[in-house]
Amino acid sequence: MADGGVREDLARRVAVGRVNVPPLRDRRDDLPLLAACLLDKACRSQDVGIKSLDSAALSVLAALPWRGNGPELEAVLGALARLAPGPTIRLEHVLASISLDAAGERTAPSGTLRDARVRFERDYITTVLEQHRGRISDAARALGLQRTNLYRKMRLLKIGWRSQDGGGTNGNGIGGR
Repeated sequence: MADGGVREDLARRVAVGRVNVPPLRDRRDDLPLLAACLLDKACRSQDVGIKSLDSAALSVLAALPWRGNGPELEAVLGALARLAPGPTIRLEHVLASISLDAAGERTAPSGTLRDARVRFERDYITTVLEQHRGRISDAARALGLQRTNLYRKMRLLKIGWRSQDGGGTNGNGIGGR
Protein backbone atom coordinates (compact mmCIF):
# COMPACT_ATOMS: atom_id res chain seq x y z
CA MET A 1 0.00 0.00 0.00
CA ALA A 2 2.78 2.43 0.91
CA ASP A 3 4.40 1.99 -2.53
CA GLY A 4 1.09 2.53 -4.31
CA GLY A 5 1.06 -1.10 -5.55
CA VAL A 6 -2.26 -1.84 -3.86
CA ARG A 7 -5.15 0.56 -3.38
CA GLU A 8 -6.05 1.21 0.24
CA ASP A 9 -9.76 0.42 -0.21
CA LEU A 10 -8.94 -2.87 -1.95
CA ALA A 11 -6.49 -3.86 0.79
CA ARG A 12 -9.19 -3.23 3.44
CA ARG A 13 -11.71 -5.39 1.55
CA VAL A 14 -9.27 -8.26 1.17
CA ALA A 15 -8.13 -8.04 4.79
CA VAL A 16 -11.69 -8.69 6.00
CA GLY A 17 -11.85 -12.18 4.51
CA ARG A 18 -9.78 -14.91 6.05
CA VAL A 19 -9.42 -18.48 4.89
CA ASN A 20 -8.38 -20.95 7.55
CA VAL A 21 -6.64 -23.95 6.05
CA PRO A 22 -5.94 -26.91 8.34
CA PRO A 23 -2.33 -28.07 8.58
CA LEU A 24 -1.09 -30.55 6.00
CA ARG A 25 -0.91 -33.36 8.57
CA ASP A 26 -4.71 -33.06 8.91
CA ARG A 27 -5.28 -33.13 5.14
CA ARG A 28 -3.45 -36.30 4.10
CA ASP A 29 -5.89 -36.82 1.23
CA ASP A 30 -4.61 -33.59 -0.34
CA LEU A 31 -0.99 -34.72 -0.22
CA PRO A 32 -0.83 -36.70 -3.52
CA LEU A 33 -2.14 -33.80 -5.61
CA LEU A 34 -0.14 -31.19 -3.70
CA ALA A 35 3.05 -33.28 -3.91
CA ALA A 36 2.62 -33.78 -7.67
CA CYS A 37 2.13 -30.04 -8.17
CA LEU A 38 5.10 -29.06 -5.98
CA LEU A 39 7.34 -31.72 -7.56
CA ASP A 40 6.44 -30.47 -11.03
CA LYS A 41 7.25 -26.90 -9.94
CA ALA A 42 10.59 -28.00 -8.44
CA CYS A 43 11.56 -29.96 -11.56
CA ARG A 44 10.79 -26.99 -13.81
CA SER A 45 12.59 -24.45 -11.63
CA GLN A 46 15.70 -26.66 -11.41
CA ASP A 47 15.56 -27.49 -15.12
CA VAL A 48 15.59 -31.25 -14.54
CA GLY A 49 13.29 -33.65 -16.34
CA ILE A 50 9.77 -34.05 -15.03
CA LYS A 51 9.62 -36.68 -12.28
CA SER A 52 6.87 -38.54 -10.47
CA LEU A 53 6.52 -40.31 -7.14
CA ASP A 54 5.79 -44.04 -6.97
CA SER A 55 3.04 -45.19 -4.58
CA ALA A 56 5.41 -46.36 -1.82
CA ALA A 57 7.24 -43.01 -1.83
CA LEU A 58 3.92 -41.18 -1.71
CA SER A 59 2.75 -43.34 1.20
CA VAL A 60 5.83 -42.47 3.23
CA LEU A 61 5.39 -38.77 2.48
CA ALA A 62 1.73 -38.98 3.54
CA ALA A 63 2.73 -40.66 6.81
CA LEU A 64 5.05 -37.84 7.90
CA PRO A 65 3.74 -35.19 10.32
CA TRP A 66 4.85 -32.15 8.24
CA ARG A 67 5.32 -29.81 11.17
CA GLY A 68 6.73 -27.27 8.71
CA ASN A 69 3.58 -27.70 6.63
CA GLY A 70 3.68 -26.84 2.90
CA PRO A 71 7.11 -25.18 2.90
CA GLU A 72 8.66 -28.28 4.48
CA LEU A 73 7.03 -30.53 1.85
CA GLU A 74 8.20 -28.17 -0.88
CA ALA A 75 11.79 -28.31 0.41
CA VAL A 76 11.80 -32.11 0.54
CA LEU A 77 10.37 -32.38 -2.98
CA GLY A 78 12.92 -29.84 -4.22
CA ALA A 79 15.73 -31.99 -2.85
CA LEU A 80 14.17 -35.12 -4.36
CA ALA A 81 13.89 -33.45 -7.77
CA ARG A 82 17.60 -32.63 -7.63
CA LEU A 83 18.93 -35.85 -6.17
CA ALA A 84 16.76 -38.69 -7.48
CA PRO A 85 18.15 -40.21 -10.67
CA GLY A 86 15.67 -41.06 -13.37
CA PRO A 87 12.05 -40.06 -13.88
CA THR A 88 10.56 -41.94 -10.90
CA ILE A 89 11.18 -41.07 -7.26
CA ARG A 90 11.11 -44.26 -5.22
CA LEU A 91 10.83 -45.10 -1.54
CA GLU A 92 14.61 -45.35 -1.10
CA HIS A 93 15.07 -41.83 -2.51
CA VAL A 94 12.53 -40.42 -0.03
CA LEU A 95 14.09 -42.25 2.92
CA ALA A 96 17.53 -40.93 1.95
CA SER A 97 16.19 -37.35 1.77
CA ILE A 98 14.28 -37.09 5.03
CA SER A 99 15.35 -37.14 8.62
CA LEU A 100 13.36 -39.78 10.43
CA ASP A 101 14.32 -38.13 13.72
CA ALA A 102 12.27 -35.13 12.61
CA ALA A 103 9.39 -37.36 11.53
CA GLY A 104 8.35 -38.17 15.09
CA GLU A 105 8.66 -36.32 18.33
CA ARG A 106 11.85 -37.24 20.13
CA THR A 107 11.03 -39.12 23.27
CA ALA A 108 13.15 -41.14 25.59
CA PRO A 109 13.42 -44.66 24.18
CA SER A 110 11.33 -47.19 26.01
CA GLY A 111 11.14 -50.92 25.52
CA THR A 112 13.15 -53.06 23.18
CA LEU A 113 14.01 -52.49 19.55
CA ARG A 114 11.30 -55.03 18.69
CA ASP A 115 8.73 -52.97 20.66
CA ALA A 116 9.78 -49.83 18.78
CA ARG A 117 9.48 -51.62 15.43
CA VAL A 118 5.99 -52.88 16.33
CA ARG A 119 4.91 -49.32 17.32
CA PHE A 120 6.29 -47.94 14.05
CA GLU A 121 4.59 -50.64 11.94
CA ARG A 122 1.28 -50.13 13.74
CA ASP A 123 1.41 -46.34 13.26
CA TYR A 124 2.57 -46.61 9.65
CA ILE A 125 -0.08 -49.15 8.62
CA THR A 126 -2.79 -47.14 10.40
CA THR A 127 -1.72 -43.98 8.55
CA VAL A 128 -1.74 -45.75 5.18
CA LEU A 129 -5.19 -47.19 5.94
CA GLU A 130 -6.43 -43.69 6.78
CA GLN A 131 -4.91 -42.33 3.58
CA HIS A 132 -6.79 -44.96 1.56
CA ARG A 133 -10.02 -44.51 3.54
CA GLY A 134 -9.98 -48.06 4.83
CA ARG A 135 -9.74 -49.72 1.41
CA ILE A 136 -7.61 -52.70 2.32
CA SER A 137 -6.69 -53.59 -1.28
CA ASP A 138 -5.44 -50.05 -2.00
CA ALA A 139 -3.55 -49.86 1.31
CA ALA A 140 -1.94 -53.26 0.72
CA ARG A 141 -0.81 -52.18 -2.76
CA ALA A 142 0.71 -48.96 -1.34
CA LEU A 143 2.48 -50.97 1.37
CA GLY A 144 3.81 -53.50 -1.12
CA LEU A 145 1.93 -56.35 0.57
CA GLN A 146 -0.63 -58.86 -0.55
CA ARG A 147 -4.05 -58.12 0.88
CA THR A 148 -4.10 -61.34 2.92
CA ASN A 149 -0.71 -60.49 4.41
CA LEU A 150 -1.99 -57.05 5.38
CA TYR A 151 -4.96 -58.64 7.18
CA ARG A 152 -2.55 -61.01 8.96
CA LYS A 153 -0.26 -58.11 9.93
CA MET A 154 -3.24 -56.11 11.20
CA ARG A 155 -4.33 -59.02 13.42
CA LEU A 156 -0.77 -59.51 14.66
CA LEU A 157 -0.39 -55.79 15.49
CA LYS A 158 -3.93 -55.60 16.93
CA ILE A 159 -5.04 -52.92 14.49
CA GLY A 160 -8.82 -52.74 14.65
CA TRP A 161 -10.17 -51.04 11.58
CA ARG A 162 -13.58 -49.85 10.50
CA SER A 163 -13.73 -48.49 6.97
CA GLN A 164 -14.86 -44.88 6.66
CA ASP A 165 -17.47 -45.74 4.06
CA GLY A 166 -19.63 -47.31 6.75
CA GLY A 167 -18.63 -50.87 5.96
CA GLY A 168 -18.57 -53.36 8.75
CA THR A 169 -15.72 -55.17 10.33
CA ASN A 170 -14.77 -58.78 9.95
CA GLY A 171 -14.99 -61.10 12.92
CA ASN A 172 -11.72 -59.78 14.36
CA GLY A 173 -12.85 -56.14 14.51
CA ILE A 174 -10.91 -55.34 11.39
CA GLY A 175 -12.83 -53.46 8.75
CA GLY A 176 -12.50 -53.48 5.04
CA ARG A 177 -13.81 -55.34 2.06
